[in-house]
Amino acid sequence: MPVEFSVDADVFRKQLAPFFAGRARGKQAALDYVDITASKDTVEFLTAGMASNVTAQVVSPGCARLPFMMFEALFRRPQKLGDKFLVVRVEDGIIVAGPTTLKGSGITIRPIGGRIADVPIDAPLYEVLALVPRFTAQELVEAGLWRRVLAAQEKADGLIERAAEILAALGVDQQSLRKFVLAHIRNEIASR
Repeated sequence: MPVEFSVDADVFRKQLAPFFAGRARGKQAALDYVDITASKDTVEFLTAGMASNVTAQVVSPGCARLPFMMFEALFRRPQKLGDKFLVVRVEDGIIVAGPTTLKGSGITIRPIGGRIADVPIDAPLYEVLALVPRFTAQELVEAGLWRRVLAAQEKADGLIERAAEILAALGVDQQSLRKFVLAHIRNEIASR
C-alpha cells in the first residue's frame, strides 16, 4: 500500500533543514537511508542520529525508506516542488513529490516500526563499534548503519595497527590490543 501525505511547503522546508545543514551537496556523512513514517496527522523523517516531525494531512499512512542521496536530491530544495502545499506519494520503487518523480530499487515500503539500532550522527568511534556486539549485521543494514560500522571498523583496525607498531618494543601485539579495545568498548557500554 502506498504512503501518501501533503504538507505545508514552508513548514516542510524548515523542518528538513537539519538534514542538510553543514553537509556539502553530495556528501552523505555516512547517512544511508531516510525512513518516512506517516501516521494520523504527522510525518516523521528518521535517519541515523537525526529525526524531524512535520504536521501533515496523511491520506495513506505507512512507512517508506529511500536512499539518502535520493532524499537529498528531492528535498534539499523543496521550494522547487511546490509553492504552498507539497503532495508526496511513495510506492515500492517510486517516489512522487509535487511535479518530480524519482525511481529506484532502494525506495521501499516497510512495516511501521522504529529502528532497532541507532547512534547519533556525531557519535564517537567507540559508540559506533559498540553496535557490533549488540546487533546482527542484518539489523545494522536495516537501520542504515552498516556502511558506517564498516568504516568505523576499518578506522579502528588502522589505529590498532599503528598502536601495535608503537608498543611492539614493550611486547604488545595487535591481537592483545584488539582484545583490550573490544573489552574496553564492552565495559564502556555496560557501565551506561
